Amino acid sequence: ISIIHCVGSLDNNHNGYCSEVCCQYAFKFNQMIKEKLPQAKIYHIYKELVLTGKDGFILYDKAKVSSDTKFIRYKDIKDINIIDQDAKILISIEGIDVKIKSDMAVLCPSIVPVEESKQIGKMLDTTLDRFGFFEELHGRCDSAQSKIKGVYLAGTCQSPMDIAACMNQGMAAASYILSGIVEGKKLEIEPITAVIDKERCSGCKVCQLVCPYKAIAFDEKDGISIVNELLCHGCGTCAAACPIGVIEVNHFTTEEIFAEIEGLLA
Repeated sequence: ISIIHCVGSLDNNHNGYCSEVCCQYAFKFNQMIKEKLPQAKIYHIYKELVLTGKDGFILYDKAKVSSDTKFIRYKDIKDINIIDQDAKILISIEGIDVKIKSDMAVLCPSIVPVEESKQIGKMLDTTLDRFGFFEELHGRCDSAQSKIKGVYLAGTCQSPMDIAACMNQGMAAASYILSGIVEGKKLEIEPITAVIDKERCSGCKVCQLVCPYKAIAFDEKDGISIVNELLCHGCGTCAAACPIGVIEVNHFTTEEIFAEIEGLLA
């Protein structure tokens, strides 16, 4: 039995990311096969091996010490040739002098975002990353929140992950939601938010296009952009992008910044 890892993963022509769970279930299959078919020979044809967490190495360690389990590393998925031959599956790899006759080939495909992600993203005003997953607030520090306040992420809609990570992220998202709907709790508004000069705004909508938090809307009646202070994070992106300089950030106005500079130079 041949198990082919990284099918569609770690490949810039398909998906340039690791799907994280493939190696884990590939070695789970290895263990299950050896329990049911002790005499079976198993080939792991892989590009990279990713074994994370406390338990990730255990099944791999059992597989590698078995004389009936072989590991073959390939450089590119397109180098693998699979053909049917006399009720067998013949696998060859360009650049490697090996031919494998298998009764079965098991593919480990990449985890991909669902096609409906774009439609859902438009409905919720949330952004997608370059791979098509929902974009988190911060990749390292806060992956359970999206960049839109009130929209939370859990599971593989945000990134490939295993069941344990999905559960942890789900609990984090639920905690955010429950902490935000406590009866009598006041919503806190960021003291540092963008402010648009309504008298000078030309209504070009550049600020609306560049805002990563979707905190700027357009007032069709007055023909100007307006800031939703509950959604604004005060990042200043809109202020930097405004072509006529009519946006400033509270506590970081042009006058305040110049006063600080003059104070330092004095």
